[in-house]
Amino acid sequence: MQSRTAVAKNIPPATNPDSSPFPAEFLFLGMNTLNIGIAIIDRSLRFRAINHVLADMNNLPPEAHPGKPLYKILGPLLPKVQPALEQVFATGHPLPNVQLSGELPTLPQPIRWLQFFFPLLGNCGHVIEVGAFVIESKMSPAYETSYKSASSIENTACMKNCKVNLSGREQEVLQLLATGKSNKEVASILAISVKTVEYHRSRLMLKIHAPSLTHLVHYAIRYQFVPLQG
Repeated sequence: MQSRTAVAKNIPPATNPDSSPFPAEFLFLGMNTLNIGIAIIDRSLRFRAINHVLADMNNLPPEAHPGKPLYKILGPLLPKVQPALEQVFATGHPLPNVQLSGELPTLPQPIRWLQFFFPLLGNCGHVIEVGAFVIESKMSPAYETSYKSASSIENTACMKNCKVNLSGREQEVLQLLATGKSNKEVASILAISVKTVEYHRSRLMLKIHAPSLTHLVHYAIRYQFVPLQG
C-alpha cells in the first residue's frame, strides 16, 4: 500500500529544549482525502513531513522527502519559495496566496501552484517550523508557451553574464565540492560541521541558480574557482 504521509525520523531535535516538532500526523489525518498538498519544513529548510498529494505533485514518493533539503526537491524554484518561508519564520504570521510557477527537476513540464504558509509554534510560542498548503493549478497552453519562452531568454542572459558575489567561505566550499569532495570531506578540510557545509552548499545553489551539483561544478570551472588540468 502506498504511504499516505512521510515524516522524517533522522532530523536532529530542536536546539531549544522547550520546543517540540508539530505532530504532523494530526495535521494530515483529516486532509488526506482532499486534493491539497501539505508539508512541514524546519528551520534548516528541510522537509520534515509531507503528504502523498504534494509528493505526487513533485513526482516523487513521500518517503523521498523527509530529511531532504528543499533545494534537492525544488531545484531552481527554491529562490521563489525561500523568502516566503523566512518571512513566516521571522514574523510568526501566516502568508496566504503565494503564487509559484516554474519547473521542477522531476517534472518535464512547468507547474503552477498556489501556496499558503503558516507558522507552527513550539512550547514557548516560538516558530520552530512552517507548514504549507499547496494547491496545483494547470497551466494553459498559451501560458506554458509564454513561460518557456521567457525562461529561455532568462537562461541565455544568465549564461552570458551570471557571475555572482560569493563570500570567502562560499568560494572555499565551492572549490572543494567542484573537485569531487563530499560534504563530509569538505567539513573535515575546513574544520566545520557537515550541517554548515550543507548550508553553504544550499546558499551556493540559490545564488548561482544551480539545480544540481553538476551545475555548481560547471560554474566553478567557468569562473576559474578550480583550475583546468592541461
